[in-house]
Amino acid sequence: KLSPQTAMKKRKFLKIVSRQLLRISGFEIKGEFPNNPRVVLIAVPHTSFYDMYLMFLMVYSLGVDINYLAAKWIFTRIASPLRLYTDPDRQGIPWPLGFIQKRIFIRSGGIPVVRSRKMNQVKEIVELLNQKEAFNLVIAPEGGITKSNTFRLGFIPIANELGADVVPIQVDYQNKVYNFLPPVDITVSKDDLVNNLMKEFHGVVGKNK
Repeated sequence: KLSPQTAMKKRKFLKIVSRQLLRISGFEIKGEFPNNPRVVLIAVPHTSFYDMYLMFLMVYSLGVDINYLAAKWIFTRIASPLRLYTDPDRQGIPWPLGFIQKRIFIRSGGIPVVRSRKMNQVKEIVELLNQKEAFNLVIAPEGGITKSNTFRLGFIPIANELGADVVPIQVDYQNKVYNFLPPVDITVSKDDLVNNLMKEFHGVVGKNK
């Protein structure tokens, strides 16, 4: 269920195609968007690049507008099963059409995240999104597809600064559902927030774990 305040974007052809592909994938979407024009969606677990494919099918099927955070290398390189570089911003395989790939990802709402240097990018993200009256920011709080036992909490200051609701999404491969949960209370302590989120996502099976 969409809210009247949910940020939307018209994509007639992609909407039709995505609904068919989503049906073929066997996945369905449950839950609802909060009555807030500004929403931070935290999707867990994130265990495969296939999650991104499903995310786009979900987004285009619903007709919502999104922004999403992704590692810088994803915008210009092809994913590789091997770790070719120690620099986290130079993963994957470079190729001649990387500049076209970057343009496509940026136009689809992508925001590149630099991971090689310890730098606070929250301010830049807030300034970028503050230019929009309504947005849906998708974040994978595990920080990547490698195994993680906790969450990165950079979404808290982003949501606080922008007055956004934080909505958990269970990426449930076992039941083949994207399940939108009610917004979480981010005013509690960080330890309590992590514990609350762990309970929300406990037992949810990702593609690879």
